[in-house]
Amino acid sequence: MSRSNDAIRAYAERLQPQIRLFYRAAHAVTGNRRLAERVLSDAALNAYLNRNDWRERMSFREGVLRAIWTEGREQLKREPEADWDWTGMTRDGLGEDRPLIAMLAAQPPEVQRAMLLRYGCSLSAKEIAILTDSTGEQVRELLSRCQARAERELNARGENFKPFERYAAREFRAWMNRENNEAIDAGYFLGVFERDAMGTNRPRRIAVRIIRWLLAVIGSLALAVGVWLIAVLMEM
Repeated sequence: MSRSNDAIRAYAERLQPQIRLFYRAAHAVTGNRRLAERVLSDAALNAYLNRNDWRERMSFREGVLRAIWTEGREQLKREPEADWDWTGMTRDGLGEDRPLIAMLAAQPPEVQRAMLLRYGCSLSAKEIAILTDSTGEQVRELLSRCQARAERELNARGENFKPFERYAAREFRAWMNRENNEAIDAGYFLGVFERDAMGTNRPRRIAVRIIRWLLAVIGSLALAVGVWLIAVLMEM
């Protein structure tokens, strides 16, 4: 029990420094703050419970982001009419040395969201298409045009942006993890996560106790039968 709780707390400690990033990923996926909080809560727990399935294949951040995508898609199926309150990207909370973010802040929200989902949330064009009611080809064309425009402007500024995918991922994740008043209450969220994760251990502990009890009973019966057989054989 102690080892299990220690594992939960260690996982929560890994969540804590990236909690704003994960919340904004959930908000970009769902387009709704209320759904984003629910998605983040469920995704963090599911990623923890299924961590043995993915931690050998991807980083901690990528594992949680994949869980956010999966849970976000399911939430949108359950509540397709949820109010849209994702208003786009702003430069608040960032310094002046983020030219890619500054360039995108002047683009339409749908362009910002597609780029954010691709480079900040690691979604494929096909996955983005599911969220944006478009085709994978349309998303790829949009991303390609935006990348070409960004590379021209970054090159004109003398920025070292190659490879672009790595540069863009770093810039978007800095924006996603920035501090401002809209971010989720990390302390409250992590407390809820630990409570829920520890709660999932209770049925397992009960099942283990039942199995141990059954094994003990079976063992006792087997011993009794063995003693009886020996006694019968000795009498013969």
